[in-house]
Amino acid sequence: MKHPLSVLLIEDEQIVCDSFRYTIEEYPDIHLVAVTNKISEGISFTKKYIPNVILLDLELHNGEGNGLIFLKELQNISLEIKPYILITTNNSSQSTYRFARQLGADMIMYKYQNDYTEKNVIDFLAMIGDMLLENQYSSTAHSSSTPSPFEERQSIRRQISRELDCLEMSPKIVGYQYLIDAIVLFMDNSNENICKVLAKKYHKTPGSVDRGMRNAINSTWNKTAPDILFTHYTGRVSSDKGTPTVMEFISYFARKFKCK
Repeated sequence: MKHPLSVLLIEDEQIVCDSFRYTIEEYPDIHLVAVTNKISEGISFTKKYIPNVILLDLELHNGEGNGLIFLKELQNISLEIKPYILITTNNSSQSTYRFARQLGADMIMYKYQNDYTEKNVIDFLAMIGDMLLENQYSSTAHSSSTPSPFEERQSIRRQISRELDCLEMSPKIVGYQYLIDAIVLFMDNSNENICKVLAKKYHKTPGSVDRGMRNAINSTWNKTAPDILFTHYTGRVSSDKGTPTVMEFISYFARKFKCK
């Protein structure tokens, strides 16, 4: 393969996870980016790594959620490429299979079959890897050959969102969306007061917008491990509070994306 095939594994049986991990280590052109038994983490890892393949177990009895919920939530996020969804399952319900297909599953392998092994799954990925990568990236190149200003802006917003996800900032916190908008405004060299612009957009007061952004930053710095913060944020941090100010945070990511 011209590029390593990146794989995200969503599986709740530790023995199966270990078998996949050890098997993939034998394939130099296949890379396991993350393993989880939780749907919420699966969505976060998908946005963070944008894997070529997602190995998905339908029933996460020892984890959180199930594969159908993951497929449903996956439809609500925008990615540069569409991951190939390969389901591995002990479930034998034909109606469940049909529903999984409708939600975007590309392939279903049945664990209860006599010839099923984790190695056979990875052998299959190795067999289709070159074709899969070619289809994914040629589709991306074609769709982005002449992007409209709106598409470019949406792409930037998705990239900013992934950066915030890498910091483990919760997308449910109010200031999350404010910060994305603020970074985009700063990149545009807008001379307008950012809080006033966002207050008008969200029908809030400027003070409420500012507090929302500060709260999002402070809560992230309080709950995220320092090594993760230092890896994904190398900008200025206030010596008094130990966190970036709102403008330090916004300007850091605006400069980062301008450099890109």
